[in-house]
Amino acid sequence: MYQIDLKKIRFENNLSQEKLGNILGYTKQHIGRIEKGVARLSEEKIDILKEKFNIELQSNIEEKQNKIVNIPYWAGIPEHLRDKDFDNVPIPQKVIVNKWKLDPEKLFIVPVLDDGMSKYWYKIFKEDVLIIDTSENYVNSFGVYFATSKNNTRFWVREVDILANEIIEFHRYSEEKIIKTYTRAELEEADFKIIGKVIKNISFRL
Repeated sequence: MYQIDLKKIRFENNLSQEKLGNILGYTKQHIGRIEKGVARLSEEKIDILKEKFNIELQSNIEEKQNKIVNIPYWAGIPEHLRDKDFDNVPIPQKVIVNKWKLDPEKLFIVPVLDDGMSKYWYKIFKEDVLIIDTSENYVNSFGVYFATSKNNTRFWVREVDILANEIIEFHRYSEEKIIKTYTRAELEEADFKIIGKVIKNISFRL
């Protein structure tokens, strides 16, 4: 049975041993014994503390961190364009939350359907599979983004940069570098939409 750190709870909530004892129905002396490890909390008292102080037990935290998140295809990708070898991509939740600092529910996988980034310094080839963050569906920083036509029939990946005058550049890298520019207003009226920012290329190549 997992034991809660009573001393930490008291300090975080500015409680004396006596006040915490009143909450739990214990004497000040018994709270002191629990803090010293001489006595233990019952499961009933742990439940009281969890509810009152919104405590998440370390065992629950570890269980969540060790959970594997299966990142699915973005719903807008037609079935015939999905690589069945990447039906779901398993990533540990602790990697997504602690290292990437991202929301697992906003992550999806998408296929690369053209060669527009094959000569980019971070090569992205046709038929690669990418993880995208759909919370980044508005261009507000430099990066590589996944976009689709508004009728959802064309899909592509491009490097995007923002110039000082709020001109947004889309870069295609294949045989040569091609740049298309938009103002914010023009981007709103364009015949495509940004779906998300590319986080990782999960395709394996030697």
